[in-house]
Amino acid sequence: MPGRSKKADVYLGEKRAGLLERTQRGYRFAYSPEYLSSSDVEPVSLTLPLTEEPYESDALFPFFLGLIPEGWLLEITCRTLKIDPDNSFDVLLATGGDCVGAVTVVPKDEGITTGQEVGQNQRLGFGPGVVENAVERRVPWTRDKAGPAALC
Repeated sequence: MPGRSKKADVYLGEKRAGLLERTQRGYRFAYSPEYLSSSDVEPVSLTLPLTEEPYESDALFPFFLGLIPEGWLLEITCRTLKIDPDNSFDVLLATGGDCVGAVTVVPKDEGITTGQEVGQNQRLGFGPGVVENAVERRVPWTRDKAGPAALC
């Protein structure tokens, strides 16, 4: 899809740990030299130990797949942002700024600033409580109806 980023900065806490990119052959993740030379650094995942060599894979690394939403949240996110739910990389870039845990994934050159707190609901344009209220009311989800996305 034109205009979509092919690269993302990966942060561990507030430190830029590395670069995740979509390549013609698949995906590549590399720790930044600055991060590796820092004191007290940790890998972003036990499945991606610290190394100067980039990791390459035909498919998106399982660790990063685990950061994207699932189920109804994936459906509403993809519908709202007009992203193919099967395009995990674009979903990650759209939602990775508000992951559970210490890792943040943001499109290259957007960066994060110290203390930045932008919740996923705000980034998607949902007002406070919209998603929570939809779940509490048990609004049905179907592919042919707008569901709670119509509330936005």
